[in-house]
Amino acid sequence: MKKYTLKKKYDPCVVLRTNPMIWVSNNPVGAQQHLTDELAELMLANGHRADIFEVTPDHIMPTKAKKNSEPEVLSDTMLKIYQIYYDDKSFRDVHKTSTGYNNKGKETVFFENTAIIDIITNAPPADYIGILSHKFYQKMPPHLTYQAIYNEISKSRGAIDVYSCHPQPGQGNHSVIKLAANYHPGYLETFKYVCDKIGLKYHIGNNRCHVYSQHFIAKRSVYKHFVDTVLIPAVAAMSDPTDYVMQDLIWKDSGYQKNNASALKNMKEKFGIEYYPMHTFILERMFTIWMDTNNYTFKTLWK
Repeated sequence: MKKYTLKKKYDPCVVLRTNPMIWVSNNPVGAQQHLTDELAELMLANGHRADIFEVTPDHIMPTKAKKNSEPEVLSDTMLKIYQIYYDDKSFRDVHKTSTGYNNKGKETVFFENTAIIDIITNAPPADYIGILSHKFYQKMPPHLTYQAIYNEISKSRGAIDVYSCHPQPGQGNHSVIKLAANYHPGYLETFKYVCDKIGLKYHIGNNRCHVYSQHFIAKRSVYKHFVDTVLIPAVAAMSDPTDYVMQDLIWKDSGYQKNNASALKNMKEKFGIEYYPMHTFILERMFTIWMDTNNYTFKTLWK
């Protein structure tokens, strides 16, 4: 009976089937565990089908065939990037390596955040996930390509939980909350109210990991942790029509695009208001604040 050793160690996952189809489950049975065909079949028979996804044989190796110190070979399930688009024009911005997410007709005042919730809740598993704007690669420096991101993640062997694509490097270490308050009148009061509602610890000092426009890539488990404990509760709290204080705060004019007649006309057509309310700008800073209260590792890819 041929035995295999799981090659990837950075996430709790195990090989469930052998050639020609290799399956991995994020059920934490343990890395470097030897699995026979019979054991794999037994695990499948006992309900280990949750979060199972197909990978290539590169994820496994014969028990004594290679040294563990060799660079890890990963399949395309390692990284999954989604780019959100709204029409034919924005669809043309979606990179060929990305999966386009059609948000046409599903837009809300929460903008990309409702798409993020949908994708993280329903998307096929991948080790790392990025849910980005259709303009993402246009906003990034030329060296920050899909292949560069893939290579960086592969090289880290899972040591990094979050990769920030910080689009404003000139600001250095700073407070995303204070910066937002400079641009959006009433921001600080609104942010504090929402955080208190969902039990998110916050501060207004400098942050260790800066994220704007939700331009980050994270391990699926980390991303799901954020969505389940912060993003979904925040959207629910902001959607509560009985919380009159909340509604008064979040529907205030954020001041964004106030001199852009075309953008304001678009808001009028879609939502019946000629301004951008606070919703998306509150949610945009929550990942940064959440990272300050967790011990997840991160690296900035912009550099």
